[in-house]
Amino acid sequence: METEENLDRDHWSKIPKDTDILLVHGPAYKHLDIGRPQHGNLGSKTLAKKIEKLRIPYVIHGHIHGSYGIEKTKDTTYINCSILNEDYQLVNEPIVIDV
Repeated sequence: METEENLDRDHWSKIPKDTDILLVHGPAYKHLDIGRPQHGNLGSKTLAKKIEKLRIPYVIHGHIHGSYGIEKTKDTTYINCSILNEDYQLVNEPIVIDV
């Protein structure tokens, strides 16, 4: 399993400084990253720090099916576009954005 430190060194450090749209499998920590309430936040802390540092305008992910939707912060719009729920049932509409 990848550790947060390995992800930062091997993956997140390679994100270009001028990234406008970042497409990742899993979410950043505390941004649409709760699958089931009893599991808490499941996102990557190092990814969250990298997004904040680079001020990436759009971050799109899936993986955590229970947090489908859009969340906006000062610098970033986070989109969890998972169309399945935590029981792998097709319940959500695709999300379309205009950039």
